[in-house]
Amino acid sequence: QLRGNQIQQARASLQEAIELNPLWIQPRLALAQIYLAAGDHNLAWEESKRILQAQPQNRTALLIGGAAQLRKGEPEKALALFMRAREIDPKDPVAHMDIGDVYLVQKKFPAALKEYEEALKLDPEKIEALGSVVAIQLLQGNRKAAFARAEQHLGKTKNQAAVYQILGELSLEGKNYTKGIEYLGKAVELSPNFLSAYFLIANTYVVQKKLDEAIEEYQKIVQKNPRALPAYMILGALHDQKQQHAKANEYYQKLLDINKNFAPAANNLAWNYAEYGEGNLDIALKLAQKAREISPENPDIADTLGWIYYKKGVMYSAVRLLKESSEKLNNKNPAGLYHLGMAYYQSSETALAREALSKALEIDAGFRGAEEAKKVLAAIEAKKGK
Repeated sequence: QLRGNQIQQARASLQEAIELNPLWIQPRLALAQIYLAAGDHNLAWEESKRILQAQPQNRTALLIGGAAQLRKGEPEKALALFMRAREIDPKDPVAHMDIGDVYLVQKKFPAALKEYEEALKLDPEKIEALGSVVAIQLLQGNRKAAFARAEQHLGKTKNQAAVYQILGELSLEGKNYTKGIEYLGKAVELSPNFLSAYFLIANTYVVQKKLDEAIEEYQKIVQKNPRALPAYMILGALHDQKQQHAKANEYYQKLLDINKNFAPAANNLAWNYAEYGEGNLDIALKLAQKAREISPENPDIADTLGWIYYKKGVMYSAVRLLKESSEKLNNKNPAGLYHLGMAYYQSSETALAREALSKALEIDAGFRGAEEAKKVLAAIEAKKGK
């Protein structure tokens, strides 16, 4: 059921297994992981605690319990659990990263850097640890060191595309647009499914007010190489930026004609059908489900699929996917928080809706959907007043 994304059914089956055999650890672990992924941090902690009472050295339960405590706003309790997990297996990079996350929350930057660097030493493929190292160095005002650290990692990882994306983001933040596009271009060349990189490239041209010039350049590329997938994808994103969604869809469809398993094109086409395709939600749903099947960990795809479920009135699936997407983006994406807040509102979870929508407006008061978010917040307050 979990593999088939039938989360509700899986929860029920696991709970029944536990009722039949309360001492069985495996279903408790699976249930704790489901609770954590769904944002039910109290329930995740309760299951982890029961496991640890029976097996104090269960490393997985320690990590899940620590993550639940951290998300509950209990960093000291989380740290104690993560420390115990690290003692059991000092060579596990995940425990080091989790400890680093606690130190980062506590603004203990040198200690956090030490843990993230140890995680990278143990497993150079933990690119999220590199991202945290770079983020800390930026917080400390040391852009040069952040850049050097990312470049240094290129020779140590098989996932060079992710490192090039980090370098691209660093360059764009420093307003070196030419270098930023160059790095992001290398990222999509190495990994054509890097959805966020395409949007960063398109947005960079928007900032520079060079949309038409960019379209002309990428059209030359596809004329020379009709199977240049990244170029088609960027052309679609550029036309989306110009609000020419029908034209963008032509490029996304060309991509899918060449490669039916190209997840970014399926995702963007699904989004455009849902938002601008005269309510063609059934086609949008099939495309988004296909994208999710190909790239199940991508938060942008989870957001698209969740929003389509919202529009179709399937609120349980909408909330689950939109919460997953927002958490993977560290609850810092205003559009994602808006989508999640609207799904909460339609599910009568008004406190959670208020929290998500307020945070979206706090991050960016002018995002697409901001006016609707304000109306819903006003409606919530009016109902509360009654």
